[in-house]
Amino acid sequence: MKIKQVSELTGVSASAIRYYESQGFLPATKRTAGGYRQYSQEDVLNIRLIKFNQKLGFKLSELENIAHPKDNVNYAELVSSLAQKKADVKALIDELKLRLKLLNAIEKTAENYWLKSECIPPEELERLLELET
Repeated sequence: MKIKQVSELTGVSASAIRYYESQGFLPATKRTAGGYRQYSQEDVLNIRLIKFNQKLGFKLSELENIAHPKDNVNYAELVSSLAQKKADVKALIDELKLRLKLLNAIEKTAENYWLKSECIPPEELERLLELET
């Protein structure tokens, strides 16, 4: 299939597909007599896997160290990369939980004062700023 079809199937731009090929994430494609690239169903799967891994938070440079279609998968690096990505996600979750806690505290404080038609006093603002630490 031609690059336009692959692009439509995967949601990946033609230029990104060519980039993946140039970087070795896809094997060199066969060409028609007219010079058009011909992609296989396996290429479509590889592109979908690249996008899937990017959604998981992997950068292309990180994927490069794990496997290329032409190479065997380095399972030790794969397991290590997955463990690191899980740790990164857990840290992000912890950070987001803290942000949510801070937002809830600010919202509650603001509502309490605004219901009394008062502004938040400076000492209360100082207390809210201390919550971050």
